[in-house]
Amino acid sequence: MTAPVLDLAYGRVMCGDGVLDVLPMLEEIDSEERRGVARSALIEVVRRHPWASRVLVPTVWGPVRTAAMVAELRDAGVAAEPLPRAVAIAASHADAAAASCLVVETSLLPSTGGHWSAHLLVRRDGEWTVGTGEVTLPGRIPVDPGWARLAERADAVFVDGPDPAAVQRAVRVMADAFGVRADAVDREVLAEYGGRTRLACGADLLAGLPLPPVAPRKRSAGAPAVVAAMLLVAAAGAAAWTHW
Repeated sequence: MTAPVLDLAYGRVMCGDGVLDVLPMLEEIDSEERRGVARSALIEVVRRHPWASRVLVPTVWGPVRTAAMVAELRDAGVAAEPLPRAVAIAASHADAAAASCLVVETSLLPSTGGHWSAHLLVRRDGEWTVGTGEVTLPGRIPVDPGWARLAERADAVFVDGPDPAAVQRAVRVMADAFGVRADAVDREVLAEYGGRTRLACGADLLAGLPLPPVAPRKRSAGAPAVVAAMLLVAAAGAAAWTHW
């Protein structure tokens, strides 16, 4: 099954010969007020992609951030369903014989200070689902047993990110530290074939990861109390990344 995919691509969306910057929408997804500076750019992205029925969201996001993104897109004029980025990468890049693959992303949004993420994707009944994962600073990855286990279990490894130099660094790390070949994600292939999977369900948005690292961020004095309460309750939860 194939569906038109809108790839927000780490905040820089290719539109014809130009690039539209929606980075604040992803970087400030936790603040309705701060992400508002990117609404006009998002409306333009939607105007140029009226056919999109699915939007790729960062794999580390959970229901709260995903729902905020879907609502922003709906207000901009498109009813796009969310699809974790790693799922779309697996659907568009993995060989037909692969039963599992590892997707490494060299940028997290909102930014956490340079961490990379790795998610193991498993194919069951022809569909890809998010399994376990890790979030680690690059310098620690070669000695991280969690990354070693993920690399050992994967039939293929794919690396994605906004900075080609960081992507190539990750390709080398996977080869030097774990002896596995990793391929860089082809954005054109991702956009064309990333929708070859079912829509994301709740389980797809709850990857088996520890609590996310948090970088120092400027807190808005005007943030609604209800939002703060929701984040507090979510952070207290023991299950995966539910507040993401």
